[in-house]
Amino acid sequence: MKITSIESALTWVQKEAQVTLPTVPVDLFTSGNTKSLVRGSTSPVNESTLTNATERILQTLVEEWRKSIKLETIVASCLLGAWLLVACIGFGRLLITCLRLCLGRRGIQRPRIQIIHMSNI
Repeated sequence: MKITSIESALTWVQKEAQVTLPTVPVDLFTSGNTKSLVRGSTSPVNESTLTNATERILQTLVEEWRKSIKLETIVASCLLGAWLLVACIGFGRLLITCLRLCLGRRGIQRPRIQIIHMSNI
């Protein structure tokens, strides 16, 4: 039963987990598209103006990617932290159980409570 629930959870993660990065349109850096970006400027459109516009576009794109990657890093770190917490709890429980078994084998007995039924009185 546990294996099927783990399998269904992993299947859900595989279907739902997606990493999407912003894409750049293919025609973004064509000269007509770049000229429309600098249309509001009063200076004539020349190569340096187009280069500046292209640099601004690239800087904006890099900043958006940086924000996206930072957010995904935070989410991944939180998931990893939760997994490590569960692993530490499991390891602690394992350690406590092993210590109880080892102490019991060495002759250190825990006090046992004897239950007396009313029929035995």
